[in-house]
Amino acid sequence: METSRDLSQTHLRKMSNTRITMFDVHGPFKIPLDKRTRGMTDTARELFWAGHEDIAGKKGCYVFAIRTKGLTPYYVGMTLRTFKDEALNDHNIVRSIAPIIAERKGTPVLFLLTSQKKQGRTNKTHIKKLEKFLIRQSSLVNHELKNIRGRKKAEWGIRGVFRGGQGSRSASADSLRKCIGLYKNGDTYFYSN
Repeated sequence: METSRDLSQTHLRKMSNTRITMFDVHGPFKIPLDKRTRGMTDTARELFWAGHEDIAGKKGCYVFAIRTKGLTPYYVGMTLRTFKDEALNDHNIVRSIAPIIAERKGTPVLFLLTSQKKQGRTNKTHIKKLEKFLIRQSSLVNHELKNIRGRKKAEWGIRGVFRGGQGSRSASADSLRKCIGLYKNGDTYFYSN
């Protein structure tokens, strides 16, 4: 009969053999917008992707941000086609980037998160989960995030540990934060399922 320790070791072995989908981050890349129209010409779009041929045909998620003193995310998207087909298309420029530029000063930039190519098809489920995570995390940093979908408001928290509001935290809460690794992320937490 297996003990709970044996079961734990079996579970850990299975977990270590489980492959996870790993994403690579590229950018931030300056988005070459026309200053007069705040749009993007076809020539500028082609030149942008010509400079990034290695990732233009990949799939994954993208984050539009504004660079001022730091970087602030304003829109998160995903593509199950290719970045070249979707990330900088006219619809995204008009809907996501142009309104931000009209309201904010700064340089528009683009991050691309590509799924590492393994044998077989790209894991679409993981790309969708990554987009959901990026939207939730970005909405914690910027309450003016343009995404409508995926911004479900949190319904619970742990005082002093996770979404617990402001104020001093107890020694117990601080210990739990350190125990489960939340202390590394400062006051920006994430939870994704």
